Amino acid sequence: MNMMRLLVMAAVCAGLIVTAGCAKTKAKTATPTAPKSAASGSHQSDQTGQTVLVTPTAGINGKVASLNSAGQFVVVTFAGGQMPARDQKLSVYRGGLKVGEVKVGEWQQGQNLVADLVKGEAKPGDEVRPE
Repeated sequence: MNMMRLLVMAAVCAGLIVTAGCAKTKAKTATPTAPKSAASGSHQSDQTGQTVLVTPTAGINGKVASLNSAGQFVVVTFAGGQMPARDQKLSVYRGGLKVGEVKVGEWQQGQNLVADLVKGEAKPGDEVRPE
């Protein structure tokens, strides 16, 4: 009886080891690899096998969080941690097209700052970055 019990336990353990090994291998192959050259972009294959071009964004990038049209200023959020300098001029883009310019004011709190709208227009969601 002990021998039978030992064989059943050995079979269960072997099944668990094989299952764990397969799951570990499967998870490894599904994980995407990091780009080789972050400066110039790189080509990678996604899970469907299609080639995807990965290009990093460099510099200071923010988004218009709100607009005060009466006061002609915007609140811009910078999620990347880099903040522009006071009095720096930044361009406002919508759908890849430049639609305005802002000048960074002195008020900053956390990831948000106030910038004066000096040219064109801005709407919440527009991208703000150096030209």
